[in-house]
Amino acid sequence: LHDALPVIEEGVTIRRDLTAADPDRYRPDLAGSLTNLGNCFSGLGRPAEALPVLQEAVTIRRDLATANPDRYRPDLAASLYNLAISFAWMGCPADALSATREAVAIRRDLATANPDRYRPDLAASLHSLGATLLELNRPADALPPTQEAVTIRQDLATADPDRYRPDLVDSLANLGLIVLMLGRPADALPVMQ
Repeated sequence: LHDALPVIEEGVTIRRDLTAADPDRYRPDLAGSLTNLGNCFSGLGRPAEALPVLQEAVTIRRDLATANPDRYRPDLAASLYNLAISFAWMGCPADALSATREAVAIRRDLATANPDRYRPDLAASLHSLGATLLELNRPADALPPTQEAVTIRQDLATADPDRYRPDLVDSLANLGLIVLMLGRPADALPVMQ
């Protein structure tokens, strides 16, 4: 990632120039480059630098999704998801909660219309929502989205175990922790096993 950072930064600079000249054509590409840059900063353990870049990507994609929801809502949900992760890494779970809830709402709509394509993304956002609520010490609120993430990931892992079992393990671990925090150790044990 260290080697990729200057290249991605150069791409953002070029796309900013292109967007200044022709915003209708290049704003979607700029948002994509900003998302890549934010993810690179996050991957390098630099969430403070990722945050403003990802916020800018969300702003652009929100505008695009307002004008053309069918085309840009999936991208907006992805940017919100990335932003929420950055907020969580910064120790700002309340800010992460807002972005995660919005991502869940969008991805739920998308998964209703096209489950094969969007259920994995919905499960990821639900898992993140449960983890954020757990971080806010709200295990009772974390339980429903985590249970839903487990259910979806169980279905996905049944169909494609090599791809989805690691995600299922993560959600099961969170579910076990939540149930334990709710004072139900006997119920937590089989989940964790």
